[in-house]
Amino acid sequence: MKRDSLVVAEGCVLSGDEVGRTRPNANALIVGTTGCGKSTSVILPTVARMHCSNPILSYAKERDAYLMAEYLKRKNYMVHILNAAHPKKSTLSYDPIASIESYADIEALSAAIVDMSIRKSVDDYWQVKAKQLLSGLIAGCFMTSKGSRMPGMADVLALFDKTIPCENAYGVEPELYGMFQRLEKASPGCFAVREFNSWRSLPERTASCVRDTLAGALSTVFPESIRRMMREKPQFDTVRFASRKEALLVITSAADTAQQYYANLFYRSTEQQLLRYAASCPGGELPREVRYIFDDFACTAPIQGFASDISLFRSAGLSAILLLQSEQQLEAMYKEEAAVIRQNCAVYAYFPGGFDNRSCEIVSKRMDLPYDEVLYAPMGKVFVMRSGCRPACLPRYDTLNSREYQEYLSCSNDRTGRRRFGGDEL
Repeated sequence: MKRDSLVVAEGCVLSGDEVGRTRPNANALIVGTTGCGKSTSVILPTVARMHCSNPILSYAKERDAYLMAEYLKRKNYMVHILNAAHPKKSTLSYDPIASIESYADIEALSAAIVDMSIRKSVDDYWQVKAKQLLSGLIAGCFMTSKGSRMPGMADVLALFDKTIPCENAYGVEPELYGMFQRLEKASPGCFAVREFNSWRSLPERTASCVRDTLAGALSTVFPESIRRMMREKPQFDTVRFASRKEALLVITSAADTAQQYYANLFYRSTEQQLLRYAASCPGGELPREVRYIFDDFACTAPIQGFASDISLFRSAGLSAILLLQSEQQLEAMYKEEAAVIRQNCAVYAYFPGGFDNRSCEIVSKRMDLPYDEVLYAPMGKVFVMRSGCRPACLPRYDTLNSREYQEYLSCSNDRTGRRRFGGDEL
């Protein structure tokens, strides 16, 4: 597989051919406070050199995302937009039910929806039961789907709405109660019935609390605008994406952190689908490298299972460029898994300018430098560490005076930069 290069600093452009030779993987961890130049100095020049890989980029600023979309189109990429901030502008959507292949997938999806949106509750028991209720509803949708029609998240949400309290049938509408009775009769002890009954058999007040817990999670992850997008927009095709020259931009609003929950579900699902597809490809690698570029990583909620997935990226033909504001942010979000993520990044760069003690401690120890020399280093420098080489303190890549930056800016002056994406002109 051919991999693209990675721009880390001035005079430090790492060839993709190094992966598997001098570097064990193509992952990079870029750390620095807001405004230190991470995105400008790393992402833009790296994307400008892309020809062989397909990027999945996260954006919190819509204008920057559409400018990058236009730039990638000039590089002959087929560009897709998943806009959680304004779903009507999306060119495609993501329905988490569409990627389910096993009962384990159902349980993992239920856990992700509940855990990441409600990280702390009065009683964790409610969350455990909420996951079981959601798993039962998802499995029930699959068992009752007719013909070749696959169920979607809209069907699951419709079933959940039927769990509203009522006088009979243990707190569920007779129609829903009857559906699970028929499933139990047709397949005694099946997964769907077992998970649903674990909630239905609870005392009334406890069952109501569990339902409210799940209702809060579902309304947070799937607001009405996202539900409409899942129904109306075509689904993201991971196999096609990994086989052609395509790019995807995922847009969330920095002012509405709840949108990140839906985006994180998408990231987790695509990672799993791409890893599975790679296993079926010759040599166990994707046809084209898929690059996740997260700006900002570790914000709002963790991506479930990311620490275990990233260890499989290299052999499957995936990679990740993770931009962080601080090491403390990573550890607060991913707890003990932060060390695993850090260890699976063969390139580490620190942009000074912030007073994050933890980041400076790590850089000081790794580079064998005095702590205060790292803490008070001037902006414009980059501390670069990579596998198999001595660390170095280098100047930032001079993006603003580069040819690729001028090409990038020209997209904003081109009338084609205002073309319609998903029916809405920018």
